[in-house]
Amino acid sequence: MEGLSQKKNTIIVDDVTKEDNYLACSFETKSEIVVPIWVHGEIIGEIDIDSDDLRAFDEEDKRFLEKVAEIIGRKLKK
Repeated sequence: MEGLSQKKNTIIVDDVTKEDNYLACSFETKSEIVVPIWVHGEIIGEIDIDSDDLRAFDEEDKRFLEKVAEIIGRKLKK
């Protein structure tokens, strides 16, 4: 899986077993969402959530987590 620092966007992986270079934290992980946290135009961290279910994350999850990442980024700017 291409790294977040190269993609710079939210990544939803429906099935991690389909990714050639995916490195799981757990053998049970089946899907994942990764959302960048931006501060001053740079990615300073990420929200990374794994699931034991295939296709566990959707556009609603993406929008919600991007809003959370935006709030975190704003707080870290101060």
